Amino acid sequence: MAVYFVTGKIRAGKGLFCSYIATQYYRAGLRVAANYLMDTERLGPNCNTPVTVLPGIPSPEHLHALGRGCPEGEMERFGLLLLDEGGTWLNKPEKGLQAAYLDWFIHSGKLGWDVYIQVQDKGLINKDIFDATGEHLVVVERKDRIRFPVISDILEMVAPNKYGVTGTSKGILPHLVSARIYIGNTSYKAKSNEHIFFFGRKYYGIHPSNLVFQKDVLVRDVPVSREYPDGLKITDMRAIYWALPGVTMRKYNRLSRLRNVLQKTGGQKVQPELKVISDASALSQGADAHEIAKAIKQMDNEEKNKARKKKLVIYSMALAFLFLWGRFAWSWVAEHFGGEADSVPVTTSVRVQNTASPVPQPVTPDMLPLSSQWRLSGWLQQGGKGVFILQGSGGVLRYVPSGQKWHGLTTVFITDGERITFYSGMSSTDKKPSTGLSFSNPQGEK
Repeated sequence: MAVYFVTGKIRAGKGLFCSYIATQYYRAGLRVAANYLMDTERLGPNCNTPVTVLPGIPSPEHLHALGRGCPEGEMERFGLLLLDEGGTWLNKPEKGLQAAYLDWFIHSGKLGWDVYIQVQDKGLINKDIFDATGEHLVVVERKDRIRFPVISDILEMVAPNKYGVTGTSKGILPHLVSARIYIGNTSYKAKSNEHIFFFGRKYYGIHPSNLVFQKDVLVRDVPVSREYPDGLKITDMRAIYWALPGVTMRKYNRLSRLRNVLQKTGGQKVQPELKVISDASALSQGADAHEIAKAIKQMDNEEKNKARKKKLVIYSMALAFLFLWGRFAWSWVAEHFGGEADSVPVTTSVRVQNTASPVPQPVTPDMLPLSSQWRLSGWLQQGGKGVFILQGSGGVLRYVPSGQKWHGLTTVFITDGERITFYSGMSSTDKKPSTGLSFSNPQGEK
């Protein structure tokens, strides 16, 4: 029970957003009306509700002729009215029509309609109409035209027909549409009350994007043929008409596709008893309903199998990605955080040891005494080799390269005939802090 002004630049996705909204209304069994054609099969293939089609530039009389959008006592589930190119006929209405338009839009909620008006900018709408009804503002933007440094340039050079300026794809990302909804405060600088993201490819083909809105007629681009030599199809739009429901169009379109398959393949791809459908005379005289039902069921099964295989591929790729990402994340966490000792404050005293790896002692590690001077402080890799960090009294550090393995807090490092662990050394009687730098070269020690 509200009027939404859907704004956005040219080709930003305003029509796709309205198709996104229309799909939800139509599949919920609610009434849908628009001032342009809609593919009801794509809108809802299993829905049995017709769609009301208004003239491209509807008059106040056309709007009043719509009647109610929902039953009389309904207070929550309203009908949907989509109006495209509102800036061309709601900018400066003809003399005497402004008050009539304003009257209908004010009462649209009481008539059970949710109205979505598409316009490039809210400033194109008549000020009185916008001030009276413009409580909801929708700003639509495309988010898939983001350029990635180096990657976008390489793709445009390698595949200019797909990623170039004239390519079929304007970016690396799939067609992503963003819609920010403002309620009450219709300023573009305000914080949006709701933010919607959806992929536009899912709603391709529901609404035609090549319509020319003119008064009393509808002009649409069609393939050039003997019937339409100039490639334009003109439809008389002086009155309201109804588009057939999605379930009906689905049946007719499948029969047409099946008939084409039979004519091209000679019936090799379908069962012999279904060939009766390819006979136009049989269809005109009323073919066997059982045979037609079997043909439709066969096509349903084929489409379900294709959809099932497509979902299986998508889910398999998603699971593989999650598995690989999980393995990488687990390895990274184990490498950087597994067994890391608590941080120890380091003074300015440093002892550097650049000797070769210690020679293993002939005795077992358990027989060696526990060091009373040194304890383990950490471990790092340098040049592909491990380096043990030892901390002595006064915060003196030793860096000892060694091939011994690192086992976290349970590591026992053997050097100079003694065992060094995280709990060895640092006796209570030797805690005097040192000053300056102290370097030790074990090669000169005796």
